[in-house]
Amino acid sequence: MVFPYNIAPGIVLTNIGVDKKEKMLVINYTLNPEFVESVIKNASTENGIAQLLTGYDEIFSISMIEAEAGFRTVVTSPSADGLNSTQFVTVPASAIPIVYSKLKNGDFSSLKPYLEMLQYTFSNMKFPLKVVNGVYLINGFIKDNEANWVYRIEGNIDSSNITDEIIQHNRMNLINNLRANINPDYLIEIEEKGITLHYSYLNETGDILYEFIFTADDLK
Repeated sequence: MVFPYNIAPGIVLTNIGVDKKEKMLVINYTLNPEFVESVIKNASTENGIAQLLTGYDEIFSISMIEAEAGFRTVVTSPSADGLNSTQFVTVPASAIPIVYSKLKNGDFSSLKPYLEMLQYTFSNMKFPLKVVNGVYLINGFIKDNEANWVYRIEGNIDSSNITDEIIQHNRMNLINNLRANINPDYLIEIEEKGITLHYSYLNETGDILYEFIFTADDLK
């Protein structure tokens, strides 16, 4: 993995290291301020631990348990005064085997269902959320069996300049990002429940410039 690694808009994995003295896996993120609260709240829950363990292979979980290691999440974000704010969440080694045992025995109750997890995430966001210059996430919501992300692109956008080539390029970039970051267990759930992921891109007046709808087949 090459750092920094963009997990999603506004969420950057900057480094993964080891604190040998305290037996801690140390995971460093840089987040948009709007994401901080939900990430901090989730990191030490069973859901957060399950997301970590299922995001890697079996050897990773076993190695964490055998080493009697916990993990520390370090979250850095820009603050209103122009300085970076850093928060820490530490999960003790004793919590790892408890969640691992549940997952190993087929009990995925620790891992929130995909749409429930997204709804929790959306509910802790403050929209509009700046993604990059000129692009804002203005809404995120669940409707029936579909997760929706709605973006606004600022500026005087001439829709005729958005060619099929540009749209397909953006589509593949988004697919590749999803494939690289979506939890394998969530992908199974998306397939089994027929969940769709809907991304809409609007201009300043609210007109749709283009949109993507993905199913599990697109994400494999």
